[in-house]
Amino acid sequence: MTIGFFQFATSSVHLATSLMLADEESLENECHFYFWPNRTLVPNRMAANFPFGALSDFKFQREALKSCPLVLFHHFFERFPIKVHEYHKTLSNINLTDDFVSLKLLNQITPGLGSALANHLASESNLLNLSNSRKKYVLLRSIKSYIQVFQNVVQEVNRHSITKVYLYNGRFLHERAVWEACKSLGVEVLLFENTQDRYHLSNWGFHNRNQNQLRIRNFWETARHSIDERLVIAKKYYERLESNENPFFRSDLTVALPEKYIAYFSNSDREAIGFWEEWNQPFGNQLEAIKMLAESTRNIGISLVLRMHPNSGLFDEKQDNYLRYLVELSNVTLILSSSNISSYEIMKKSCGIVTYGSTIGLEAAWNKIPCAVLADCKYDQLDVADKIVTQKEMLDWLEKLLKFTNFFDLKKRRLGAASWAFYVETGGDFLRNCEVVPGTWGAYQVKRYKNTQLIHSIPILLLGLVYLKFKKILFFCKTFLG
Repeated sequence: MTIGFFQFATSSVHLATSLMLADEESLENECHFYFWPNRTLVPNRMAANFPFGALSDFKFQREALKSCPLVLFHHFFERFPIKVHEYHKTLSNINLTDDFVSLKLLNQITPGLGSALANHLASESNLLNLSNSRKKYVLLRSIKSYIQVFQNVVQEVNRHSITKVYLYNGRFLHERAVWEACKSLGVEVLLFENTQDRYHLSNWGFHNRNQNQLRIRNFWETARHSIDERLVIAKKYYERLESNENPFFRSDLTVALPEKYIAYFSNSDREAIGFWEEWNQPFGNQLEAIKMLAESTRNIGISLVLRMHPNSGLFDEKQDNYLRYLVELSNVTLILSSSNISSYEIMKKSCGIVTYGSTIGLEAAWNKIPCAVLADCKYDQLDVADKIVTQKEMLDWLEKLLKFTNFFDLKKRRLGAASWAFYVETGGDFLRNCEVVPGTWGAYQVKRYKNTQLIHSIPILLLGLVYLKFKKILFFCKTFLG
């Protein structure tokens, strides 16, 4: 049996992770590590790692080959002709103002294409506000890039009789193309993620919220640690979140809060977009849910504090219109994403919080504060929060919150939050041969694998970021030139 490995990374953290999995000696002996530099039609963050093009690619290959068998993936993606005209009719029926749901139509033409495009557009801030004139060209080029990777993978699997593939994460545009190509051929795919100096492996993908939460619950229930030891570990996790170690931590207390209020915390996590079969949103989208909540709190007679996530990136015209509408309501206090107001102070002084799936729901449960979620999320099966799917349920929840102080089993919810923290802090397999160092936004990078240097110097990384910006500008210039 031939075991193959495809790594289509989008940042330095992910690139390093491709060799982290080789930490297992058996994988190192059995796998060929496929790697491509930034040669795809659509640029991605991989460009930041290779600011000198082929010279930098060569240097990486030379270093990586000291650790594992490395194969440079195809240099020429254009060898596969793409009949883009087949997509024009479908694209004419696509509306990007509906949270990209209409992109599902493209899945009928090429497996996973619409889902991957939706996630790509939602994750790239410079693609969020595509005008009609730019939409067509950007989508067509993204379609070509996805299909070129898809076809390359099919060819490589067939050429080398690959029967198993290890793939990082699986949600990004080109990684999703690899995953879908393998599924179309019946090839087993194992997806992995890393948390600090450990990695997690699964055959269902890390956006399968049901399987992930089942694993978290089982990990908690079968742990060898005593309950007190588990709670100590969880406490340290939540203390770090409420400190300067959290890049989103804000500490200012310069806002006048209502005497009695419900707090809504917006969610910046767009990873679920494109995994529609796993993540349902009964209120349509987050802005519609906020509107429903504003109406419900007004009917109940309680104030609502809206805290936009510091990294929300929600600056499109549709949201601006909603926010202008909301701030006109007498019971609403709006705190924008640019504010340095402490979310933790808002949470702790509230009667309860509501969110679309922000991790502050876990933090509320840890602090014994009632929480409700308005959509499927990564902790909705951990006994952390109430799931609200209709406006009537929202009104009922608010009434119970205000009238029955003992209605919520907050001790049980604290344990649910502890199970999440305990898994993040102790779950997964250790990387025995890697020297791991903190990166940006809480991520980690592999500095060395055994004795091989795998991380660029700071000047090179900065130059890479400038180069990435240039690549994206060039990409958009090409779209306008057709």
